[in-house]
Amino acid sequence: MGFFDRLFGKKPAAPAPGPVDEDEDIRPTGSKPIDGPPEFVRAVELQRAYWTHNADEQSQLEARGVEQLNWRERLRLHHLICLQRLNPGPERAAATDKCRQTVRRLIAPDSPYRPRPAMIWQGQSAQQGSSQEPTCRARF
Repeated sequence: MGFFDRLFGKKPAAPAPGPVDEDEDIRPTGSKPIDGPPEFVRAVELQRAYWTHNADEQSQLEARGVEQLNWRERLRLHHLICLQRLNPGPERAAATDKCRQTVRRLIAPDSPYRPRPAMIWQGQSAQQGSSQEPTCRARF
């Protein structure tokens, strides 16, 4: 069993072909108990807690207003809104609109999460003094 299978459970069977909502193929996975060293179990518990929609936390952050939040809180609000989009029902459309708004703010020029130039070197680590050119340059 692979790491992500252990962490998030087995991947559900593929849905039948047909017209689907753009997010229909994104479904929450089942949660299984984790065995392993205490540090590993704690890390998994932290990740599960973070990546579970918390409506109360989202309401508290939204009540303060996006502009009043620090960058870490804005990113957390964005993640909560994305998790809300996974829930079927009428709140999905509202969450989709909120998601667009928060992502626009997160990629603004003054944001620490804005797109930036990135370079990738493939292969073994560069040797000191090496002047090897990057394999790829792009915006990240």
